[in-house]
Amino acid sequence: MFAKNTGKKIIGFGDLILLPDEVSKLPNGYDENHPTVKFYISKGLLAKASSADSQKAAKEKGKAKDKGKAKEKDINKANASLQG
Repeated sequence: MFAKNTGKKIIGFGDLILLPDEVSKLPNGYDENHPTVKFYISKGLLAKASSADSQKAAKEKGKAKDKGKAKEKDINKANASLQG
């Protein structure tokens, strides 16, 4: 089962750690009938997701990482010009 952490805190399932807004496949044994999964869904902290949602989230994470690298290059360039 794929799930999305819709809450604002980290959720753990065995060895898996789900950050807020992260989508991932839950470990074996954690399906929608598992008491912990049921609890988080009932509280609105976890939502069912698809593998497509997981791929979309991974692409968005990659884009954000690329933007961060670009900003870092700009900062390094500005610092180099200030130093001479």
